[in-house]
Amino acid sequence: QNVCNQICTNTNGSFYCECFSGYQLSDDMMTCVVPCSFGDIRLVNGMNSSEGRVEICIAGTYGTVCDDFWDDDDARVVCRQIGYFGGTALSFARFGEGSGPIWLDNVFCTGFESELLECPHNGIGNHNCAHYEDASVRCSPVPCIHGDVRLVNGSNSYEGRVEICIDGTYGTVCDDFWDDTDAEVVCRQTGYLDGMALSFAFFGEGTGPIWLDNVFCTGS
Repeated sequence: QNVCNQICTNTNGSFYCECFSGYQLSDDMMTCVVPCSFGDIRLVNGMNSSEGRVEICIAGTYGTVCDDFWDDDDARVVCRQIGYFGGTALSFARFGEGSGPIWLDNVFCTGFESELLECPHNGIGNHNCAHYEDASVRCSPVPCIHGDVRLVNGSNSYEGRVEICIDGTYGTVCDDFWDDTDAEVVCRQTGYLDGMALSFAFFGEGTGPIWLDNVFCTGS
């Protein structure tokens, strides 16, 4: 029986498949798939390519990641690795339970790693989880550019809480030593001229990371 990328034969009631060059048998021993590379990440069962259950390739086989200590720092690394920016962590098999091996547990990323396997974890295959704990992510498909500045919650476009984009995610700036010289630089960057510094979350508190503190601009 010829099935596009494989040849399967039935010999004395024993069904056996062989894959063509460039393919390998999947776990069911019946389907030929393109082998994955060590450390590859894919998102499964999402509504689009930017969300889904996290699966990582180890020894040519995709498996899941346990959601113990799974947080947005881990999600950010996953999203960066597959070409997105920013990430929200989702737990308890949000996109359905996987099957096969659970490759990683107790993942502790800082959020700045390039690949998930760079993050501390229990060791490959060392876990105390079941598939109802499979980790998932939702990535931000439209990134901001590193260093971009925006003003949020003002009554017009030239006032608001200062937020800066770092690593594809907007975060705030602490007001320690924040003065009009700093404000002037922000306003120039966003297309305006002079600026007046405002402190103590004048336009409301932000969420997420606080990227900068003790900013000392010269104004130039």
